[in-house]
Amino acid sequence: MSKFFDYGEPTESKEGMYRIIATDTNMNKPNGFELGFWLYGKSENHIRELLAKKGYIKIKSIERKEMNF
Repeated sequence: MSKFFDYGEPTESKEGMYRIIATDTNMNKPNGFELGFWLYGKSENHIRELLAKKGYIKIKSIERKEMNF
């Protein structure tokens, strides 16, 4: 597999809240619907795995943000 697609494991802990913008193929078939939402995960790789399981494609952005409550 090409290194371009290999996200690998993070070297430091990236656990936290991630702001995601992606297209959900389960809504507005066949083109999908672009959504922006927050998701908690252990790393960006973990977030990508969760998104793939739920049918999200065309991931526009994944940004880790610090949340102060």
